[in-house]
Amino acid sequence: HATKTGSHHTLREAVANTYKAMSQEGYIMSCDGNVSARVPGNDGTGTDGTFLITPSGVMIPDLTPDKVVECQTLTGRPLPNETYKPSSEYNLHKSVYAARPDVGGIVHSHSIYASALACCRIDLPPSHYAVCELLPEFDFSSKDGGSISKPQPCDAVVKCAEYHTYGTMALSKATTEALGNNYAVIMANHGAIVVGATLEDAMYNQERLERECEIYWKSVQLSSVSPPKPLTLPQIQNLQFADSGYGQDKVSIPDEDLPAKANHNETSAATTTTETEPTTAITTTTTTPPSASTDSNTPGTVITNPIKGRCA
Repeated sequence: HATKTGSHHTLREAVANTYKAMSQEGYIMSCDGNVSARVPGNDGTGTDGTFLITPSGVMIPDLTPDKVVECQTLTGRPLPNETYKPSSEYNLHKSVYAARPDVGGIVHSHSIYASALACCRIDLPPSHYAVCELLPEFDFSSKDGGSISKPQPCDAVVKCAEYHTYGTMALSKATTEALGNNYAVIMANHGAIVVGATLEDAMYNQERLERECEIYWKSVQLSSVSPPKPLTLPQIQNLQFADSGYGQDKVSIPDEDLPAKANHNETSAATTTTETEPTTAITTTTTTPPSASTDSNTPGTVITNPIKGRCA
């Protein structure tokens, strides 16, 4: 059974504090949204796996750590000694933890710009390079830019999941599927689910998502001049390769070592090119479709996930 002392109490405090931080940042109001954290030491695949989640209908000022609810990851049901009802989205959190063993924290937000894209049911493409922080690692070791075991770079968008009524199994299923291996998913006419290895990572990713949605929203306002142009596959490959040399403890990657020999300024199909390779485009559901590029995707190495805050 759950205890409310020691490490459990510390994690309950983290869940409650993260929820309050969501409100302070303007990502939620009233008793919107929810936050959860996987209990350390549980892999989430057996009957002993549990997670802690914010309660249903408790206003932000009234939330205290003892009101955070511990639930079974396998069923989503609260443990017997819990006195509060878990968030109405407990099934969604349960579903994500079951599908993603790497996830240790989840935040569900109704932030303004992510919700604006959600209302229009728009995917978020990597027209700004930092969107790639919300995407998983890609395997560029094969000619087509992917492999059986790794996601295809043509899925290099933060997807918008289908709309379903909140709290339903249909919403849980659709949102978990659209999340895939990404670190964020937009929920049609609703908000977003953002994940991370820890709650701190999930909150960083939430901040990144909202910022990137705002950048995209503002760039769409310039569509009469030029629509947003997502990165091409070679550009994503070079970006992720460059990440392997980012930071104080890494050796920077020289330009000549970048694996994809592409024109880094070419972002539009309207650009004249002499390349003869087949066109490779990143798909998206936006109302201003991204332009395809005729850059070829040169085989390279398996690239690790982008690190956080690499712009500094």
